[in-house]
Amino acid sequence: MKTDTHRNSRGLDDLYILPDNDQERQRITDYLDWRQIDYHWSTSDVEGQDWFGKRFVEIPFGEGYLGVIQQAVIE
Repeated sequence: MKTDTHRNSRGLDDLYILPDNDQERQRITDYLDWRQIDYHWSTSDVEGQDWFGKRFVEIPFGEGYLGVIQQAVIE
């Protein structure tokens, strides 16, 4: 799982998660659904970026969830 954030200048950064495989993708979305954390899927369209053409989870204002999501995926 790769992660990144986007500063939104409101004190809470958006969290981006790029799953490594389908199983990890399922564990991440299962956890987000279970916790009722709002998310959506996006596709990177920035040429030259490592994530270009890949789908990732975007969690608005979700940077604070990173630790618990990582724990849920590992277990």
